[in-house]
Amino acid sequence: MAGELAGKVVIFTGAAGGQGRVAAPLLAAAGARLVLTDRDESAAAVARTIGPQALFVKHDVSDRAAWDEVVKIAVETFGGVDVLINNAGVAGRDQVQSLTPERLRSYLDVNLMGALNGMQAVLPALKARGGGAIVNVASIAALRSTPGLAGYGVSKWALRGLSRYAAAEFAADKVRVNLVLPGALDVSMITDAAAGSGKSSFAQSVPMKRVATSREIARVVLFLASDAASYVTGAELTVDGGYSA
Repeated sequence: MAGELAGKVVIFTGAAGGQGRVAAPLLAAAGARLVLTDRDESAAAVARTIGPQALFVKHDVSDRAAWDEVVKIAVETFGGVDVLINNAGVAGRDQVQSLTPERLRSYLDVNLMGALNGMQAVLPALKARGGGAIVNVASIAALRSTPGLAGYGVSKWALRGLSRYAAAEFAADKVRVNLVLPGALDVSMITDAAAGSGKSSFAQSVPMKRVATSREIARVVLFLASDAASYVTGAELTVDGGYSA
């Protein structure tokens, strides 16, 4: 898909994670100029590997004012913004019976408010370019309950609803908003002792009998960010090997 994002400026959050480290070079290979953000400064190495068409900004997505600075840097450096990819997220294990308000808020601050902050901050820049694309990354935990992931799942359910409202509202400004819902991945935000065995067990319940690679998810994000999806908005693309079929 080389050239699909030629000339486009992309803000990509959560660039330090395993998914970000795979997606960012793929987007760059498609021609994008990238503003990579994360609270983790190791994402700077991802930008350096890509070269002059990428830069890193340390960024907490839950901070609304910080978003304005990210957009300002993108406009001053690359001339504008065409695409926002809300990839940043936090995960953990929780049950409803023990989920505290503080713990739930920690998920919502990043997984929901981070995306809302980003969409609000970038919208004027997208409108100034005559339109653009927003891709929000959720999870199949937003399609059905996943035991032990109550806080994370609730935040992704909320992101799913927010994305639909944004798609309906932003369409008049030629800004597309779509949602990607990955299943289990070869990388994980949960790194406790049970993560590996849980992933292997889950793979057996997937019709394709394996988890997704990060590259497979990144290709779907690339499609939605590109003009190949010019008439696609309000869509929810599930990438889970048939698990939710």
